[in-house]
Order: sequence, then C-alpha cells, then structure tokens
Amino acid sequence: MFPGKDKVGKWRVSEVTRQDESEEVYHQSRQQHESVAFMSMWDMGGDLAFQATNSVFISAHGVYIVTFRAIDYFTDNLQMVRLKNWVRNIGAYSSRAYNPNKLHPHHPPIIVVGTHMDQVNAKFKDETTEEKDKRLQNMRIKISSITELTKERKGEGFVFLRFCTVDNSISDDPAFEKIKGYILEAAEYQDQWERKLPCSWLALEREILKQRQWRHVLTLQDIKDMDSKCESPIGDEEKIQLFLEYLHSTRSVLYFRKYRKVIINPQWVINAFREILTDEKFLPSDDLLHTADITKYLQNAVLTVDLAKELWKLKEDNSYIQHIDILFAFLEEFGLLVKGYQGQDQYGNPVYDHDYTVPSKLQTAPDINQISSLLKAKGTVCSRTLCFVFEEVFTPQELFHRIYAGVIKKFRPAKVASETGPITTYEEKQIYKELGFFKVDDLCNMVVSTQWEQSVIAVTLYTTSEPRILGDTCLKVRQTMETIIQYTLELSRQQHLKYSFKLHCRFYLQPNDIPRDGDGIRKTTRGLPCQGDDCAGKHILINHDWFLWFPAPVTRTVCNALSGNTPRTCDSELLTDKGLQEKVAARLGINWESVMTSLGVQSYQLDRIKLAHQYAPLTQITSALIHWRDTYLTDSPEEEMLKDLSKAFRQFGVDSDVIDQELEIFTSN
Repeated sequence: MFPGKDKVGKWRVSEVTRQDESEEVYHQSRQQHESVAFMSMWDMGGDLAFQATNSVFISAHGVYIVTFRAIDYFTDNLQMVRLKNWVRNIGAYSSRAYNPNKLHPHHPPIIVVGTHMDQVNAKFKDETTEEKDKRLQNMRIKISSITELTKERKGEGFVFLRFCTVDNSISDDPAFEKIKGYILEAAEYQDQWERKLPCSWLALEREILKQRQWRHVLTLQDIKDMDSKCESPIGDEEKIQLFLEYLHSTRSVLYFRKYRKVIINPQWVINAFREILTDEKFLPSDDLLHTADITKYLQNAVLTVDLAKELWKLKEDNSYIQHIDILFAFLEEFGLLVKGYQGQDQYGNPVYDHDYTVPSKLQTAPDINQISSLLKAKGTVCSRTLCFVFEEVFTPQELFHRIYAGVIKKFRPAKVASETGPITTYEEKQIYKELGFFKVDDLCNMVVSTQWEQSVIAVTLYTTSEPRILGDTCLKVRQTMETIIQYTLELSRQQHLKYSFKLHCRFYLQPNDIPRDGDGIRKTTRGLPCQGDDCAGKHILINHDWFLWFPAPVTRTVCNALSGNTPRTCDSELLTDKGLQEKVAARLGINWESVMTSLGVQSYQLDRIKLAHQYAPLTQITSALIHWRDTYLTDSPEEEMLKDLSKAFRQFGVDSDVIDQELEIFTSN
C-alpha cells in the first residue's frame, strides 16, 4: 500500500510493480511458474479529507510504503504530525484486537519514502555534501523517534522499518530498485506469510476476484451459487459467511452479515466517496435545481441524496446508482457518512435526517478565543469539562471522527446567540470539524471537542437561562456519550481501547494540559488546582464538579435496591466496586448478558439494571457484576467467586487472564 500526501511522487513508486489483480493475476498465473508471486498495490489518499477511509483498507495483512515530500520536512511544521498519524493508524488497524485471526504479534512492515529530494538539494545547494548528509541523518533520527515506533515492547511493535529517499527529477533513480528490494525483504513480516487456508476458500476467492472485471456487488446467494460450481465447494452457508468475514478482515472484500451483500472491490467504495469529496469547481453549479443542495453541502457538509445521485450518475457503468442503497449503507458503516439526529417521534423513537453529514467535509472551527468568550459571557454557567482520555498508544484519528459523527447523529445542533449591533440573532448550525455545539434539552447545551493529538474527547455543558446546571443532566450526557463511544468501538472492532474519566477547567486542552483524575478530586476537601498550560493554579476543581458527572449515591443505591442485600465487603481488590468496573466490566462486550446469566443473575434483574442505566453500557455491566457479588452465597469463599467468574468468561470466549492472575495471587496468600 502507498499511503501518503497527494502529489508526492507516489505514481512513480507504484509503477514499479503495478498489476491489475482482477485480470492480470488471473491470466498471468496460468502461464507463470509456481514460484512467481503477485501483489495487490493500493494507493491511499493522504489528504486529510480522505484519511477517514483508512479503516476500509488498513489491516495486518500488508506492507505499507508511507510517502512524504522530503522538502516539507524542512518547511512544514505539520509534516511530522502527518507521519505520526499514519503510523498510529497502521498500528491501530493492524492490532490483534482488530484482526482476531492475526498470526504474528508484531505490526506489518513499513517503508518510509521521502520524495522530491531534488527540491531539498536545490534549497540547500550552497551546503557541502557532508552538511547535506547530516541533514538527512537528522531526518532519519527524528522519524525513528516517533513515540508510536518505540513505545511498544520489542517483538510486539514494529519490527520492520526501512527508510529511503527518491529524487523526482531522475526517472530511473536507483532508489526504485532499493524499494523493490525492501518490499521483497518485508514480505515474510506481513501476516499472510505462511498462513494455512482451506483449499475451498482459495478456490472461491479466485472466482470472486474474477468477477471484479464486470461486477461490484454480489448477493450472498450469488456467492453460494459460485461456491457450488467450484471444484472443492465450501457448502455450508455459515462457513461461507466465515470465509467472507475473513476476506473482509484482509479487505479483499467488504461484508457485513446484516446486508447479505458483498462489495467485491473496496476501491469501488472509495472511488464513490471521492466523487462526494470532489473539488467545488466540479460540482454541477449551472444546474439551478441543485443550487440549494450545493450551498448546503459547501457550508454545512450536508449531503442530500439528490446531490449524491447527481455526482454518482457520471460513473460510466452506472454502478453507483444501480447499487445506491448498499453504497450508502456501507459508507455509513465506516463512518464516512452519517445521518444527523433530529429528535424523537410521538412514540419516542429517534428521528434522523433524510440527508447525510460528511464529517471529513465539515468546516474548521473558529478561533478558540472566540468560543471561550461565548462561554464566559455574562449569564452563562458552565460545568467543568469531562474528559474521556484514551490510554492506548495506537488510537486512530479516524476513531475520533466516528465518535464525533455519532454525537452528530444523536444530538441536535444548538442555536448560539450572536450579537449584531442592538439585535441578537441565533445561528442554527454550530457544528464544525472536531468541535460542535449541541442541544441537550430546553435548558442546557453542550460543547464537544474531539482532540486526537491528546487522545481526549472533551464535553462541557452550559446554560444561559439557569443559575446552575440542573438535576442529572451531566449524568445523562455522560451515559449517552459512553453509549456512543462503546457502539463506535464495537463497530470499529476497537473494543481493546480503554479510556478513563478526568476533569479539566475549560472546554479544550492545550498540548501540555493535564486533566485531573477523579480519585484526587473526590478525596480532597479544598479542591485541586487545574493543570493547564497557561492557567495552572488559576482554577480549582472540587468534588461537586465531579459529582455532577458521577453522582455518588446512584450506583450503590440501585445495586442495593436490586439485590436487596447489604454490599459485600471483599478482600480481593478485583471484587470491589472499582475492581469490578475497571478490571472486569471493561473486558466484557456485547455478550455480557450471557456471561451474567451463566453466573446465575436472573433475566428480570438484568432488565431492571438495563432500564436503570439505559444509556450507559459500562454502568449496566458493573451494576450486574455488583449485584452478582452481593447476592453470592455469604458463606462461600472469595476463591470460589473468582473461579466461577473465570469459568463464565472462558465459556463465552472472554479473556480471563486478569481474573486468573488475581486468583493465583489470592490463593498464594
């Protein structure tokens, strides 16, 4: 794969071994000796607007050539940020949690290529050869010091990293041969190497790839019919779906069970998305019927179905229009398009926009100081900012875009007052790229800021009509945000990513700001000073600030009411409320109810717990675990409780290592 910023000379690199896998591979493989291997070459757009599509392609199964303009290293302060972004995304999407059938613990190989060295040489033409070599060496050192390349343990992080430069003024630069050598050397480090697959899978995959010459979408029945004609058919529908899910994990095809359709060429989806992100000058501006739609799209990143059809009808084979429903569905699955939340109908069901929002097309937020002034205006009351802080090194930027898209989908845009002379007006759309104003209820709004650089999602509530944030508003918002994050992690297959809650004094974080942990805030009697880069000690965070988001009595009261028993005191740290939440509940996913049922918790109890915490899956799981603990036989030793818990985890394929370790420590003492 060739990720990198557009116009960096990637076409020269990709021409080295470019083959069309759906046609050339098939014909050439029938003529070549069995020792010949073929490669699929994918060029991924490096522009910010296209980075949301990374999850469609990146997996553990590949060799990644990350290209960048070497001249930008010396002229653009954001160049290292872009390189770091690519490394984080490759690390995230190639992790074992994201690729459950992964063979090797390490990440896939990366070859970093700096292009346009001719421009670098021209810029520093007056320097000696030794001085230029030193500049190049410093570039290597700076790239190799990227935290994501060095933080993980050896053997589990990146084990193949190569660097070279290309002179774009030389058509036959020897660097191309060097890159070819690196690709061959890297082959054994990508996860497909020496993988054993059923012959029936290979036969059906071959037939599917042949279909790419004239088709883009196949139904599950089409696949079954093709399988029946293979020399070694798979046969069983469930096994065929497992085969398709394997191909989905390698991104050879795209497949979600609920649609019962397969997109057999992922590039077709990306090409459709590129048509949506087309430059303004290519939009059908002369057609007055689409003028309103185009204005809405350019100003608010709102894409109407009619405008999408207009852009997609230019496809020569009419395939986008022919498969428009499944195309919209898959673009939504990958978070590339979302429908904005518009409220509820008379029955309480959510109502969504007919139109789509394109998160990567949103406008850049206005100056931070302008927003700060708005929140500091007379009569405005703000909560302290709740920070969802992700702990994993490889947290992809695209994940933050998806979570933000989920917020857009759930909450209405807020109306924000704007003073224009003596008249106060209200701007309806206050949604920007990575920052938005949203309506919570009739009395309260919120600001959501997704800050990938700090691995933080910051949420601040404010009201302009009340003297304080009322009731359980903060709690409900926090629970809703948890639901959105949990859903997004599951959709992205990133359930291994964990986050913690912290507080900060303002709605955004500067690079060196450090939000405060809840433990310290809860325990202090005088409050803790904030740790902002330019406001350290100017604000105090008190336990009331924390309890707005985490009301102290809620979890305990509900659990006691459900169990009818006094909370059990445990010697095992894992069986405390905190241990159950942070070390046990956090490991459970969508099958948590099955685990709890196997532990003896009745279904009606689970229904009560879900009703009491309907917007907070982590709180639901924690409450169920506490209920199980408090209703466990009082004369039974904690060792038995830990054994039962470990058994239930293993029964449903959940990692029980943390429980087994606690059991070993507990029994040894």
